[in-house]
Amino acid sequence: MNIKDTIDRQRIYFQSGATKSIPYRIEQLNALKKTIIKWDNSIIESIQSDCYKPVTEIYSSEIGYVLSEIDHHIGKIKTWTKNNSVVTKRINLPAKSYWYYEPYGVALIIGTWNYPMGLLFAPLVAAISAGNCVLLKPSEQAPHTAKCLENLIKETFAEEYIALIQGGPKEIHTIIDQSVDYIFFTGGIKAGKAIAQSAASNLIPFALELGGKNPCIVDKNTPLKNASKRIMWGKLFNAGQTCVAPDFCLVHESVMDSFIKECIQAIHDFYGDFPGKSKDFARIINQTQWRRLTQLLDYGTIACGGDYNETELYMGPTLITNPDMSSPLMKEEIFGPLLPILPFTQLLDVLNLLKNMPEPLALYCFSESKDTQTTIKNNSRSGTICFNGTLHSIISNTLPFGGVGASGIGRYHGKAGFETFSFKRSIMKKSARFGLDTMYPPYRVSLNMLKKVFSWLM
Repeated sequence: MNIKDTIDRQRIYFQSGATKSIPYRIEQLNALKKTIIKWDNSIIESIQSDCYKPVTEIYSSEIGYVLSEIDHHIGKIKTWTKNNSVVTKRINLPAKSYWYYEPYGVALIIGTWNYPMGLLFAPLVAAISAGNCVLLKPSEQAPHTAKCLENLIKETFAEEYIALIQGGPKEIHTIIDQSVDYIFFTGGIKAGKAIAQSAASNLIPFALELGGKNPCIVDKNTPLKNASKRIMWGKLFNAGQTCVAPDFCLVHESVMDSFIKECIQAIHDFYGDFPGKSKDFARIINQTQWRRLTQLLDYGTIACGGDYNETELYMGPTLITNPDMSSPLMKEEIFGPLLPILPFTQLLDVLNLLKNMPEPLALYCFSESKDTQTTIKNNSRSGTICFNGTLHSIISNTLPFGGVGASGIGRYHGKAGFETFSFKRSIMKKSARFGLDTMYPPYRVSLNMLKKVFSWLM
């Protein structure tokens, strides 16, 4: 596929106005939904070929997640695309003022390997809903899924509307150099910075969905059994290869031992005596990531797990105490099934620690105290906060999802995604016959009179 030719054809198609029609957008969303349902077994097989995952996790986080987004957009798009009237200042009367959402044009969506379909197609749904043409770039680290999705897209859409381009960083920067109209990137911080620099040099607006070290605070007054299950589920879903997985736990010292025991029990309840034999526990994506994780085991005391198998790319659920705070275990995003656990005495110590760390994508707190919840909310920064839950908060397509600072720029899910792939276009309709001539030169109004008139008109 010739990248420049594809972008040129998409730009021509967008300029024809075809993608702006609301019935057309709904028709295309329905077409995508129909094809995904038709291809669901092929999608599952391709994702399992790239990164062994339980079928339940594949369907819920990839296929079902995208289908839910499609249904939400189809049901809301007519409301989202209505004109929004605003007050017209007296100085412009008689006139009417309003704004509406306008699509950017040709959007580039860059996916990642940990959820190779879900994190590529969810923004695609938003881009279609907003009225754009789209270039999709799936992760080259999940080649079977990338090929499957390429065939799916070719069956569903014409290339001048939606096209999928294979490749790596070279192809991404070639696309950006052709000056697309919007970039949506999901991935690591280093790659995100490179994308941002390239976009800025071409004056292209962008969204970056990154990650970070998501803290999980466990207060002394929370039901530990429920907390441990929710935390271990959030941590071990997709073997911890999730941008919003709890990255480390800060546990009140009075319940530290009990919490660890409950976490060990939760792991046993989920995966049995041998998680490596469980069909419900995923594997690490490749040897590079697997080897990185094995090295992290050296930076603390293993309280549970620590087993691994290179042939199967297996890394077992692992709890780590006494982590080296200056090590990669506590300085970098783990992105695997390793959970450092640290005790704390005072909530103030927790807040001071978090203030000295980059803003995470998500912050989790398990506490029944409203005062504790309020204190954490008012004295921390993160893209999302979830009290008494973990991945639960990102399931909802009524909550905007995204980072802040080091964890990203921009929001999506539901209406937030529609807004991300749109810009607000302002419209003023003035009378062609009537207006204030005193605003034009030569100016005859004194400064004192101008101040009085201006305060009334504006």
